[in-house]
Amino acid sequence: SEERKEELRILDEEASLCQRIAEELLMYARTPALSPIPIDMAELLRDASERAEGIHSRRPSTPGAPPVIVDADSAEMTVDPLRIRQVVVNLVANAREAAADASPVIVQGRLIENGYRIEVLDRGAGIPLDVLEHIFEPFFTTKRNGTGLGLAVCYGLTTAHGGRIHAEPRQGGGMRFVVDLPRLAVTSTPKDAA
Repeated sequence: SEERKEELRILDEEASLCQRIAEELLMYARTPALSPIPIDMAELLRDASERAEGIHSRRPSTPGAPPVIVDADSAEMTVDPLRIRQVVVNLVANAREAAADASPVIVQGRLIENGYRIEVLDRGAGIPLDVLEHIFEPFFTTKRNGTGLGLAVCYGLTTAHGGRIHAEPRQGGGMRFVVDLPRLAVTSTPKDAA
């Protein structure tokens, strides 16, 4: 019956939420074991952004979610692709939830002097400064159904790579999350040659 279908849908959503909480708790509690391999960062950012769009579109409360635009330099970096993809997926999913109207979320990847910089930009309401200083702390959340672990996991995975992550207000409104990964083994491909 329709009533049973609705009850099962709610149970399925709650079970998925419980699974996510358990996975984030385990990820946060363990020092991540990295399996770094050479990978093209532009490809990794495109893949992660597509996954984040898929996750977001499965949430029934977010119809008409904003698109994601990826603008990334092709560069080979030695990172754990699963872990860095997890960081990007989380940042993009958060940005899409925060984005005002259908303003696109922008994912940029740039080769920088000391490595590679990933930026995730949105045009949402932003994060108040008193909240901003706590966003990478475990169990800190302002979301009704949040665990407060997503950004803490991003922080842990980024620092495990020897990198840094921070967030700042974006000029014109919204937020800018920046992940700087150190140069381990980088070979670049000029953007216009791709």
